[in-house]
Amino acid sequence: MTKYTKKPIVIDAEQWNGNNFKAIEKLLGPDVAKVDGDIGLVVKIGPISQLALKGDFILKESCDAEPKILSQFKFDNRYLPLKKK
Repeated sequence: MTKYTKKPIVIDAEQWNGNNFKAIEKLLGPDVAKVDGDIGLVVKIGPISQLALKGDFILKESCDAEPKILSQFKFDNRYLPLKKK
């Protein structure tokens, strides 16, 4: 049996801090996210909406992929900053 490794995937992500809605909107596009009072950021993911709390990361793996929301702990365990060449 031959073994293979998975190629690294470069993603785009923003950490929600409660004050960076414009950056999140730039990442996701218009009408995908909205701020819901003091509760957090509501993001449409397919047919459902998911809540992002302050400190959560919103990410997209490609321009046509659905967004994902990860806690800082999960994000830090899965992704590393891209090293500039």
